Amino acid sequence: MRPRDPFFLRAGALFVAVFAVLLFTHLGHYALWDDEANTGLFAKGVWHTGDTSAVMGHNIVAYRNGLELRGLHNRLIAPLSYYVDAPFSGLGGTSALAVRLPFALLGLTTFVLALYWLWRRGASRTLFVLTALGFIGNVSFILYCRQGRYYALSSLLTLLTAYFYVERDGSRRRVVGLCVSAGLLMATHYIAYAGLGVGLGVDYLLFGWRTRRYSWRAVLAVLLSQAAVAAVVVGIWYPLGKAVTGYVPQRWWVDKLTLWAWNLRDLNLVEYVAGVVLVLAPVVYFLRRRQDPMLLRIPVGIAAYAMGIAAFSPQPVGWAHLADIRYMQATIPALIFLTARMIDALPEGWLVPKLGLAAVLFFTNVVNVPMQRLSKHIPEQPKLQSTFLQYLGELRHPPVNPYASAAAWVNANVAAEQSIYVVPEFAIYPLMFHAPKAVYAWQFDGASHATYPQLPPIHFKGEALPDYFIAFGGEVAQVRGFLGRLAQSGIRYEEAASLPVAGKDMTRPELFWRSFTQVAIVNPRTDGIYIYRRVP
Repeated sequence: MRPRDPFFLRAGALFVAVFAVLLFTHLGHYALWDDEANTGLFAKGVWHTGDTSAVMGHNIVAYRNGLELRGLHNRLIAPLSYYVDAPFSGLGGTSALAVRLPFALLGLTTFVLALYWLWRRGASRTLFVLTALGFIGNVSFILYCRQGRYYALSSLLTLLTAYFYVERDGSRRRVVGLCVSAGLLMATHYIAYAGLGVGLGVDYLLFGWRTRRYSWRAVLAVLLSQAAVAAVVVGIWYPLGKAVTGYVPQRWWVDKLTLWAWNLRDLNLVEYVAGVVLVLAPVVYFLRRRQDPMLLRIPVGIAAYAMGIAAFSPQPVGWAHLADIRYMQATIPALIFLTARMIDALPEGWLVPKLGLAAVLFFTNVVNVPMQRLSKHIPEQPKLQSTFLQYLGELRHPPVNPYASAAAWVNANVAAEQSIYVVPEFAIYPLMFHAPKAVYAWQFDGASHATYPQLPPIHFKGEALPDYFIAFGGEVAQVRGFLGRLAQSGIRYEEAASLPVAGKDMTRPELFWRSFTQVAIVNPRTDGIYIYRRVP
């Protein structure tokens, strides 16, 4: 361990404090969006039953016609994030802050671990500062850590597994650490585990065995430990039990290669990294006479990780134009570190140019934009800006949230156990979490009645009419059409409220689905939140 240097302690404490302010400010302001609410609801099930129960009093968590369910338990999704969140969601009532708090703490821990690893490795002051600035300026990383989802947990476990892998010294303690952290990652998110497994496997075959080999005993311990975790976790929460979509590729290998390319391309699009860094870092490695092997190993590892993600991702490539880039979020610390190492490879004495380049790469999208404009299918073509300053503006004036507004209306106006049908259907879950006294209708189709005969008719589409319809944004057109047809048969609904808040939720962490300012209502007839009540 290196000698104590007060600079690292003082600078590290300052950077951690700044990062914490960016991470925790207004953490509970927004209502949970759909996948976050799903996490919070199943975490409540864990808290009350010890298992990933889908039963929430008179409600059922049955996303996409019960895709995740076997019986009335979630048996599709790796469960560790639910168990980590269980005491917070279970004791936190309808608080979004309670759901997000443990993951934000894990995100902060990831930042601290990254700084600790640099210090322990004997990094220079410049590299330490550059890496810390990279984390602080990476809005994508901050946003993922602010979500009540598996993101922060998988990032921490990915970094911890990489730490035990890179710092292997032949000791039993490091091998055990690798086995435990990798096993926990498997229990957190199968796709992230597959990506890291491929990434570290390729690194070991190309580079790692040359520097420090694992003994056969260590390899056997790793393999047996992962098989044991898989037997328990995957044996219960089985990800291949149901088809996620009905998409059938014409040539699966073409789809997988396409998705691999998208995974690498869209790292630049959502500003995980300036894409040119992945290309230039190996060039710098050779120009600098191979002084820093990480400038080559990290890009190769990221490319292998992206292939692992593509191989195991259920994304229907033929129906999409962008990668499900959230599956790559655990690579952000490595990408920050790569960028910092590349900047630090500039000649000694260039401190001011290094800091200036860091300011451009970490705090603006100037280098990202030329490649971003090649992606023609994003909602809006990118402009030169500082996403970091945009995020600071959001923290100063956080927008009004549609799910929070709708849940407040339900809590104030809907009686206990009155029924509501919500469109789009994924918007059911934020309302179920924040306004749980209502019954949320029609999550199953009629054919599912035989699978769940114990449930009341209101849970099956068309078997009983709900007391309310709530439509967010443009989805109101289909609701109005349906209510018009009901009116022809004598069943009437009246408009109970029209909330002047943009119905489209824009609080997801992916930057192409994020708005840092209030979304404007252009057409009051289609852009807001519309609530219809059945007339007796």
